Amino acid sequence: ADQALVRSASLTAEPALTLIRRGENQAFWNGDLAPMRNAVAALKPDSGAYKAMGYNVYELAWWQRDFASAARTAEAAGEQRWYDSTNLVLQPVLLAAQAYAAAGDSVTAKPFYLKIKENMQTAAQARPDDSDLHLALGFANAGLGLRDEAIAEARKAMSLMPVSRDAVSGPAVQSAAAKIFASVGANDEAIDLVRQLLQIPCGRVMSSALLKLDPAWDPLRKDARFEKLLAGSDAKFGAEGSTKP
Repeated sequence: ADQALVRSASLTAEPALTLIRRGENQAFWNGDLAPMRNAVAALKPDSGAYKAMGYNVYELAWWQRDFASAARTAEAAGEQRWYDSTNLVLQPVLLAAQAYAAAGDSVTAKPFYLKIKENMQTAAQARPDDSDLHLALGFANAGLGLRDEAIAEARKAMSLMPVSRDAVSGPAVQSAAAKIFASVGANDEAIDLVRQLLQIPCGRVMSSALLKLDPAWDPLRKDARFEKLLAGSDAKFGAEGSTKP
């Protein structure tokens, strides 16, 4: 994939977007954020490319634990939708809330969580079988401390978009559900889902490098079972490099 992205960038007069994709791929692969950092730094903040890659700008800040920058980027996106590489629909309002919460500012985060919950509940009345809506509700409920509701929404999302139905989006939904479980202390379910994902081809969703890098997995870091999974994954696939946030 890295070689293909390098080749793709060499064939276009505007390689910025491809270089960011390559940087994201490197982060998933070996945890090295330098290529993505350089690609984002090369973008002009007022350019169309910068706006088109808003989620990736947020993603880089999140991975670097620069939660203030992540929150600003998400807020600037307003009500627009973002999509990750698996076509998962992402709500910038929700991502802003998560960034504020990760920075320890629960007071600022709460209105964002309440807003996304209200919006997603309304949308779900019209589209009850939309897994993206249930994931957003799960994260919002988790952020508001509503453990049971968060778990229920995560399970609902997985039932609507199982891996058996969609080999691209299914694992992404499962990974998001695992993050919801982890955030509310449902470690058994979170770790079981992580274990399942590490056993299938889903390198654009989960890897040992990404598990080490992403703050979303911090609630599991003191769980010996999670550390054992990481060690087993490194041994199976080989450590391509150290995590470099």
